[in-house]
Amino acid sequence: MTAVPAAFLAADDETDAFLPPRAWRASELRIDTPVGGVTLRLVRFGDRWLASANSLDGPTLGANGSPYLAASAALEPFGLGLTEVMRLIGRHSASLR
Repeated sequence: MTAVPAAFLAADDETDAFLPPRAWRASELRIDTPVGGVTLRLVRFGDRWLASANSLDGPTLGANGSPYLAASAALEPFGLGLTEVMRLIGRHSASLR
């Protein structure tokens, strides 16, 4: 299983240089799961994280102070546990700050 960055939105993008910093930051990762590919969206609001992924039954959500725990809750229906989520997201942790 792999995680590939799909897109990153950061408050310090060159196009935002003259705008006030956003209160949130978002990123998307494409995750290969046992049931197929899934796009995981992680949004940081202050010191909290919201994670979401689309499933056949609708979107899954996870919220926590840790991006790993939020992502783990959102990806649980896809058969991924906390250890696997930490391994997949850990590669991209610098972009989540």
